[in-house]
Amino acid sequence: MRPQTQAVNVLEKTSEYLRAGLLKKQPAWYHVVGANPPVKNFIRKPRLENPSDEQSIPKPAKGEKLFKNGKLYETRVKETRKDIYNIPKLKFVEDQLRSLFYEQHPWELSRPRILLENGGDDAKNQDWSSIIQYNKPLDGESVVQRSIYLMNQNKNNESYKLLDAYETARFEFYRVRIEQEMEEQVSKEENEMFGAGYRLSPIEHGVEEEQKFIDDWKAKAVEATQMVEA
Repeated sequence: MRPQTQAVNVLEKTSEYLRAGLLKKQPAWYHVVGANPPVKNFIRKPRLENPSDEQSIPKPAKGEKLFKNGKLYETRVKETRKDIYNIPKLKFVEDQLRSLFYEQHPWELSRPRILLENGGDDAKNQDWSSIIQYNKPLDGESVVQRSIYLMNQNKNNESYKLLDAYETARFEFYRVRIEQEMEEQVSKEENEMFGAGYRLSPIEHGVEEEQKFIDDWKAKAVEATQMVEA
């Protein structure tokens, strides 16, 4: 997008309007802008500094080498900020907790999750005094929001750190997840006892098909070995 340069011509435009009679009275800022006209050259030029303007050359500290990597000792600090015109990156504590949790529990990413939200801030409308939510399944986001809640509840306690809140929420997650898995296992065994049947899971089906190829290869390998030994 091209820079907008029309605003710097406000003094010339106002002068034309005054001469044409479109403006009857000079604006209050007219003489001020005339005495301090705006810059019209928008090309950035490198700022050149005269090295002789330095008052004194700093000496190296005691024990510091005069040469570094084959180059002369640098007596002037170069302040080169390449990111001065870049948009700063947004950093959130929640993102750090999510990265930590899924780095420690990579298999949690394989569980189905609901990514669609009504307003984008569903987590704010939930009560995180408990990690169990009736309108949201237990997942890594529950640990993150529960950690933030515990941290806010103990913000007056300086010894209570964010990792302490994360550890508390993580062990609550373990406890609830174990209870859920036990309930699912007991329910499955009760259903099987009354005659219910379950199909193989995708992983079990894949292992069964793979075992067929392994058994076929083993039989052919035994026959080939017997023929070579004969």
